[in-house]
Amino acid sequence: FREKERMRMSHLKIKSMDNPPALKGVSFIKTTINDSTICGEISFQAHKHRLHIECYDVYSSVEKRTEFANDLREKKHGQTIDEACLLMKMNEKYIGLIEVVLVKNFNIDMGWIMDVALLPDYQGMGLGKHLIQKSIRKIYECGYSAVGLGVTLSNKNAHQLYKSLGFEDYEYFVEIIGI
Repeated sequence: FREKERMRMSHLKIKSMDNPPALKGVSFIKTTINDSTICGEISFQAHKHRLHIECYDVYSSVEKRTEFANDLREKKHGQTIDEACLLMKMNEKYIGLIEVVLVKNFNIDMGWIMDVALLPDYQGMGLGKHLIQKSIRKIYECGYSAVGLGVTLSNKNAHQLYKSLGFEDYEYFVEIIGI
């Protein structure tokens, strides 16, 4: 067995988050069942360097991540907030995605970010932050006031990114992974 330290985070004041300014060449589309293969490819490429840490079977291949995307669209992991599930394009190339489901937490309905993925060549440029901001704004426009997520603490860049966006740590836990 292996352990990994994780943190649940929440942002309970998404009303205050502005819609991000447009970026030249960047556009967004809502994901559909027809986009599952694209989602699978982007997510696998974005996460494959952390497979030995994350150890989630769903990220172990493009096919498994595509199946997960299909399951999300078919509501097998809860009700998706479709307006906030986005594919990010740059100059007509798909480069990122975000997947969001509805959960009840802190006695409120909130968006829960299931996956944020950006192709490796586009990481470190602020595009992931832009993608998350766009999705959070959509969550707010759908009538929700909060958003949450879980992050592996060894992923220091992601944890810092979420903090910079206003997320706060609320629950530390250790996940036990069977190998």
